[in-house]
Order: sequence, then structure tokens, then C-alpha cells
Amino acid sequence: MTKILLLNTKNSNVSPLKNILNQYFEVDLIETQSGEEALEMIIDEGFDLVISHADIMDMTSLEFSTQLVMKNPMLSQAIVSSISKKEFHNRYEGLGILGQLSENVSKSEIDNLFALLSEFNQG
Repeated sequence: MTKILLLNTKNSNVSPLKNILNQYFEVDLIETQSGEEALEMIIDEGFDLVISHADIMDMTSLEFSTQLVMKNPMLSQAIVSSISKKEFHNRYEGLGILGQLSENVSKSEIDNLFALLSEFNQG
């Protein structure tokens, strides 16, 4: 079972993402809306993956990703974001982000993310 921390905002619609994860994958999904709370949780909880929304309530997604890498550089992260792939790459380069998910995420995006996660964990 893959343990996932889902960091979202009150205004984001993560229902499609949660539905796909719960319907097609064996996951233990924990949710929070606070970047600070998420950073505390990753220290003790043993997550396999963090999925964060680009629009976090108490910090920017770039600040969260930077702090995440400092606390646990081996923890995989994906970000739900509507910016272009080029802009995403420029913004998050060097932070080891596993992938970008679209706002209207599809099962194939999650399949690709889990394939990368599996490959990363085996390497």
C-alpha cells in the first residue's frame, strides 16, 4: 500500500484525484490543507509520496517544495498545477519533483506517476 500525503486548499477540487487514487490504487491517503502541518507530518509518518496543490494556503508551493527537500530529500513529490510544462520545469528545477499533474487529472497521469514512483523506489 502506498502512503500518500495530499496537501490541498479549500478552493481546489481534488475529488477527481482522490476518486482515481481510491478506485484504482491501493493507497493510504492522508489529507491536510496546511504546508506547515504537512512538513511536520512528513517527519514522523513514513509517506511514500506527497501530492501538493500549486496553491497552498500558508506558503507558496515553491516554498513548500524547498522545505520538503530540506526535511526529507528522498521523499517523492508531485504537484497539481495548471502552468505550462516549461514554466513548471523552470520553477521547480532542482527540487526533485517526480511529476506535474493537471487540475483535471486523468487515470493515465496517475498511472505514469506510480510507474515513476516504482522505478524511483527500485533504483
